[in-house]
Amino acid sequence: MTNKWLLGAIAIGALVAVTLVGLRLLRPKTLDGTASAVVEAFLANDPATVYAHGHKCQKDALPRDKFVAAWREIVEPVLRSYKPVAPPKIEVSPGGLQGTATVILRNEKGMEIDFYVITRPTDDGPAYDLIAPFFTAWSIRAAQQGIKDLSATKTFAMGLDADAPILRRLGIDALPSANPDRGLISLDEWIAYLRKEAQEVPSERGSGG
Repeated sequence: MTNKWLLGAIAIGALVAVTLVGLRLLRPKTLDGTASAVVEAFLANDPATVYAHGHKCQKDALPRDKFVAAWREIVEPVLRSYKPVAPPKIEVSPGGLQGTATVILRNEKGMEIDFYVITRPTDDGPAYDLIAPFFTAWSIRAAQQGIKDLSATKTFAMGLDADAPILRRLGIDALPSANPDRGLISLDEWIAYLRKEAQEVPSERGSGG
């Protein structure tokens, strides 16, 4: 009898867990709802859910297992020590051009960062740029190293250049643009393009994407 009760409890627990995941993924496809789901997934270190809300063209080009593997090696080590100071602020821009989730994160040393998630409308519904988590990690890492006042483009170029060997080891030789017309762009093309752009843009600061 005890075993039956135990098996029943396990089955119910598994059903509840699956239901909760399903409800998160089935959240209304709105800009703010998607931004909320993505920032929650970030805080829960749940790359599979982040991936589920990515641009369709990016998911078609970058398999989930490779995205998750890259997250574990690049994003997770950077975000592991940060905790939210307050609940995320969720809003939609005038005209419905984007949804934004903003949250202040603090690490054990008291360092705070403004972290944000941006979702944009697409033909397939609101979506999140799957390259953004890596920019987030590179931006935070630069700040931790005391590198200040870098433009977003320079931060991206520096981070991608440093972590390209990790991506290649994972079998990722190209990253997909959020623009469906661009498709896959090789890491070498990304780096060359970003280096060129970095020489032409003024400094700007920010963490997230």
